[in-house]
Amino acid sequence: GLDSPDATARKRAVRRLRRSGSVDAATATKLLTMLNDSDSSVRESVVTALASAPMQSPAITSGLITATRDSSETVRVRATAALGSAPASDAVVSALQTARKDRSTSVRNNAILTLGKHGSRSRSAAPALANIVRNSGNAYSRSFASTALGQIGSPTEDVVSALVRAMGDGNTSVRAAAKLSLE
Repeated sequence: GLDSPDATARKRAVRRLRRSGSVDAATATKLLTMLNDSDSSVRESVVTALASAPMQSPAITSGLITATRDSSETVRVRATAALGSAPASDAVVSALQTARKDRSTSVRNNAILTLGKHGSRSRSAAPALANIVRNSGNAYSRSFASTALGQIGSPTEDVVSALVRAMGDGNTSVRAAAKLSLE
């Protein structure tokens, strides 16, 4: 079970809970303590289970925010994606802004996409996202940032200029995302 000394057994127990949909408040509290598990695969399963919990409490959101700083890249990737279903707040946006600077491209790209999911609450990220659209060497990052800017809806001169410039990008996905964001 969840308290087993065997990491594989703990991971299986977390997965069973997630699949059964029985992540109630008491179970969520136990899972939150497991975000400190010594095994990263257990922590990955815990983040996935917490993200699928029917209720998103402040404690779960806080746990997911903490998981965005985990030593495991996979845990950080899952946590940044999971914050897309968390209630929008300054703390969530701040965590995503920090994750946007992560050493992992996957974490950065998930953070960019998730900032977009929080819409206007992520307006403070617009200048940084416009900079990514203009300067990132990664086409996925430019495309995701273009999409996020459209979702955020911050039509400042800087944002519009970056998106107009992206309409001439050499990558078709970037051009399409910029076009949609400007519509």
